[in-house]
Amino acid sequence: MNWYATGGVKGEAENRIFEDALAAWDDEDAMSLKRIKAQPRTAEEIAEEQRVRELFEDRPSVRTLIERGEIDPERIMTGTAEESLLKALSTLSQARQSRGLSLSEIARRSGIDLASLSRLETGKNPNPTFETLSRYADALGLRLELSLIEINVPTPASTNFDRATTNLL
Repeated sequence: MNWYATGGVKGEAENRIFEDALAAWDDEDAMSLKRIKAQPRTAEEIAEEQRVRELFEDRPSVRTLIERGEIDPERIMTGTAEESLLKALSTLSQARQSRGLSLSEIARRSGIDLASLSRLETGKNPNPTFETLSRYADALGLRLELSLIEINVPTPASTNFDRATTNLL
């Protein structure tokens, strides 16, 4: 049994995901995350986790979650927006690794706590704020930009562009 098995992580799949994430980090980051995971949880925290596990045990669809009131249909991220977000997160992670920086160093530079950075890089934060992403980018010496691309708009034959793009600073 792994050291964190009694800390609430259930199932072999979750254990493998956690081990894979640890393997991708340097020793300092892995030890910091292990310390966070090893902290004992209160009875209320354990009960809340169990309640959430039971609520989502049947792996409901987005439609079911909307019907149950768990998701606001007006706030659902589109597939292309999610793809762009995941690409940005992957780029940040790759930039960090190519610069030889640990998550702990990014936490120190950005003021974002290590657990939040960990959730970003492992995809456990499905909707980070622009501020969080820009602080992460700034800690790497990068500037975060947002681009808007027109969709389903026919382009004039006289242009060389497939799409019109506007960069926002």
